[in-house]
Amino acid sequence: MSDEHQTELPAVRPLTAQIFDALMLDIWPSHATCQDFGLTSGAHYTALQAAVKAGEPGPTLVRLEQIIGRGPKLTAFVRETVPDAPKFTTPFDTLLDEGEG
Repeated sequence: MSDEHQTELPAVRPLTAQIFDALMLDIWPSHATCQDFGLTSGAHYTALQAAVKAGEPGPTLVRLEQIIGRGPKLTAFVRETVPDAPKFTTPFDTLLDEGEG
């Protein structure tokens, strides 16, 4: 395959790459990844999977990188594609969003 047909994906943290790969391959990610992306049920997984699969790989990876550990931002991202998606929460919500306006 020539280089012109390969797409360069952005550099992201390992957990961001893992969630993207897991959702694309329809497998559950690690426990740590589930925590960072608020996956606490099958409904959360299905909704996030639909949102990820609806986008282009590069921009979607960048977006996931920006919202890792931020439940309200994960919820907003997913509800752009799945309006009735469940609310996402992570253990880091209060830590990471302090000081953001």
